[in-house]
Amino acid sequence: MDLGFSFQTSPIRLEKAFALLNEMSEECGYDFYNFQNMVRITLCEAGKIFFYYENGAINGICQSNIGGPGFHAAAIDFIDKFETKSKLTVALDDTTEYHSHRDFERLKTEFYDWLRDMIEVLSEETKHKSFDNIYFRWNMGEYTPENITNTVVTPMGRFSVSYLAEQAKEIENLSKEFFLWNSRKIDPLYFRNTALSLLWVGCCFMPGSRSDDDLEVNHKIIALIRVVIHTDPTIPIPIDEYLELCALNNVEPLPTDNLVEHRSEFPIGYRRGMVQKHVGNLVIPLSGNYLYSVDSGYDVWYNEAEIGWRIIQTEAYNRDEIGTAFDDIFDKAEEPVESFKIIGGKCNAAFTGTIEDEEDGDIYFQIIAEILSGTQITLFTIYFDDPEDKENIMNWLKEIRANIDDE
Repeated sequence: MDLGFSFQTSPIRLEKAFALLNEMSEECGYDFYNFQNMVRITLCEAGKIFFYYENGAINGICQSNIGGPGFHAAAIDFIDKFETKSKLTVALDDTTEYHSHRDFERLKTEFYDWLRDMIEVLSEETKHKSFDNIYFRWNMGEYTPENITNTVVTPMGRFSVSYLAEQAKEIENLSKEFFLWNSRKIDPLYFRNTALSLLWVGCCFMPGSRSDDDLEVNHKIIALIRVVIHTDPTIPIPIDEYLELCALNNVEPLPTDNLVEHRSEFPIGYRRGMVQKHVGNLVIPLSGNYLYSVDSGYDVWYNEAEIGWRIIQTEAYNRDEIGTAFDDIFDKAEEPVESFKIIGGKCNAAFTGTIEDEEDGDIYFQIIAEILSGTQITLFTIYFDDPEDKENIMNWLKEIRANIDDE
């Protein structure tokens, strides 16, 4: 069973409702995101509330399994405030019943019981069968970390099922590691856990000089850990990662000699290793430290390295809809087209020569590929600066696979 709540309001105009949500988010210091008829409000790294405007009213949902009891209570507080300010009637269904009883200790017990039950189920299932990554509250649209058998992947880190089973004997201690927001109010543990979540999910462990994204996440983590050191130095922190980020960003670290090291079962940081990106039915392996953007409708991944840089541009289409639109993509190939099978599909690829950058005159190289997988055709344009990288790119294309069952 998922922990969380859903709700529905009485009628309200979309503009009025979303303007009020934006105003309230600014007052609370929460992140506000609006796309068409949807609003997402982020209360913490592992906790969001979604608002959907449908049929003249708002329907919403909030799942709090990883956010924790503190997040759940804060989310209910936010809905209370919205109901009061909007003067709407809000019908809310809370799986924990906290909305009715408002007893935070009882709410914590509900979360602890859920965690204990979840671990018991996983322990029993993994006795008879091995599983790849087991995901909890994971955004599959971002990326998926490398597979490690019988491990649970969450925004708070990776845990083996055996580790969880052992730690469940002290469920309150485990909850401080598994749930991001475990207390009623924001406390030093919240700041430590927010830093851990950012280290696990968002940090590339690259210099802040590489990109604005790196700079932002690195400095946020450093600032959060400094808060913990100043407010409660007894809380274990990821000292090695803190010192690493300080060095990467030319920040003088606070003294760490008398601090307690946070012990993690696995190296902290999904993006230190390989990850997988999903484009339609394709599963594409990439280095976790690649950056991502969207350019003219294309998904673009790039490593921004000074030497050995690579830019990967993709776009997926329905083969039945595009007809013969891409029949000429290899007309300018300088070498014969290579054709090979991949799991679930077929790839055609060719080296298409050199390109001169219009701004600085630099010369770089290009490979174009198409992957046919079921009803999907995915185009790849790969730019790189080292001609010796050509063979590596061709081998990389062979590692892509298609999940035809995803169609």
